[in-house]
Amino acid sequence: MGDVTGKGIPACLYTLMMVSMEKMFPNISLPIGETLKLVNLKFLSMNEEVNNFISYFCMVINLKTGESKYSCAGHDLPYIRDKNGKITQLEKCKGTFLGLFDFMEFSEKYYTFQPGDILFAFTDGVTEAMNSERKMFGKDNLVKAISIENNHPAEIIKSVDSSISGFIGDYPQSDDICIACFKFDK
Repeated sequence: MGDVTGKGIPACLYTLMMVSMEKMFPNISLPIGETLKLVNLKFLSMNEEVNNFISYFCMVINLKTGESKYSCAGHDLPYIRDKNGKITQLEKCKGTFLGLFDFMEFSEKYYTFQPGDILFAFTDGVTEAMNSERKMFGKDNLVKAISIENNHPAEIIKSVDSSISGFIGDYPQSDDICIACFKFDK
């Protein structure tokens, strides 16, 4: 999951380029952190003309064992909700936005999904959604919305969407919002 800064054609081109690079990821035999390092250098070379950068989260999950590896480039880390309803955020990774610094290193972290674990990934448009008083939705409201009794991913997404809508009211949406929710069941 990623989020490009800026608007218009430059941001659109960055998004298209990132999608193209993602399609090449399975053919690269490097760790995720090293792959992001290469992607970063490509975006950095483009950034001489355009001043955009990308926040990005990438995770590879073995659906049979639940073992996963992930890396992050300045993106909000997903939350994990276990089968008992306990919510934690994935462990931080070393690295910042893609397209800012040529010397950036990106670490790789590991997480093992247990049956019933739910991954909730999102862009900053969720936590930074503002109401008419210019207050942000924030992480506390997000965790509350993820904590609903129902553990079906579609219902969790509906809960978050409804909570954001109720929070912002008639105030215009200030940023794009992307949400992904995944439940691991063996």
